[in-house]
Amino acid sequence: EDRTPDPTSRVEGRGQIAAAPEDPDSYVRFARFLRGDSDLAAAEAVLIEGRAKAHPSARLLVALAEVQEDRRQLAKAEAELDCLDRGVAGPFE
Repeated sequence: EDRTPDPTSRVEGRGQIAAAPEDPDSYVRFARFLRGDSDLAAAEAVLIEGRAKAHPSARLLVALAEVQEDRRQLAKAEAELDCLDRGVAGPFE
């Protein structure tokens, strides 16, 4: 369980990622901040970056699928969840 608080700014979010680029939770926390700031496109981009750079993480894939669903990209969201069910990395970059 991740106990690190969510960032309170974009600078802090980027700083958390820079401090631990292999930690998927740093991307999830920053994306959660961005979603709260109503910047779904940036949240999606951060999670896609995390999927490529961080250790494999079901939590990150679920967060990405949720953001894509919020953006009405249901086909992408379903594909991400399908990959999670099969235990493989997501198909989209």
